[in-house]
Amino acid sequence: MALPKLVTPEFETTIPSTKEKIKFRPFLVKEEKILYMALESEDEKTIEQAINNVLESCILSDTDTKKLASYDIEYLFLQLRSKSVGEVVELNLQHGNALECKHITKYKLSVEDVQVVFNDKHKYTVMIDDKYGIKLKDPSMSDVINNIDEKKSEYESVIDIISNCVVCVYDEDNVYDDFTKDEIEEFLSNLTQTQFKGIQDFFETLPKLEHKIEWVCKECGKEESLLLEGMKSFFM
Repeated sequence: MALPKLVTPEFETTIPSTKEKIKFRPFLVKEEKILYMALESEDEKTIEQAINNVLESCILSDTDTKKLASYDIEYLFLQLRSKSVGEVVELNLQHGNALECKHITKYKLSVEDVQVVFNDKHKYTVMIDDKYGIKLKDPSMSDVINNIDEKKSEYESVIDIISNCVVCVYDEDNVYDDFTKDEIEEFLSNLTQTQFKGIQDFFETLPKLEHKIEWVCKECGKEESLLLEGMKSFFM
């Protein structure tokens, strides 16, 4: 007699950037193995690709994960992890190196309390001078993965990511959206520091997956706080 097929539960969550509701299932043992192998490699690009591949398998709705913002991916993976492993992440908290007290505080973080924080100053259109503006999009996980290259300088990586996020350049009369990667990289490289500032502000105000933890050390009584930012912070 053939083995029975088990029913996998389904859950619903909301994509932070689009507010679209999607359905997903927990990751399976075979998918957990992919994640563990990626973590053991300690290669950032391999880990990011594994996370993206597992999300693609587990999201049941018609969603192109490659087009989602990086903070969407982080939030969805945290939700996926909560339904697959558990809704509580156990953290070990301690003081900074400056204090003599080395007491470690056990802290249980509920994944349900972690949200993407949006900045009111985050604007998708940036004026670079009195005539020209740039329309930008939030970087996707693919934008980040494709630019993880030890051979690239920090400057080259930054320009690469920004160029992937440029939707168009515009003025009062025209929209310039038919350009090559080399053309937009050259355009960005020829901006003055003042003109580049608005683009820099765009990336500094990107939405973030973050959560602030506050606790009191039972050993010395000192009040402490810790701001967790990004998916990696929740699994350290």
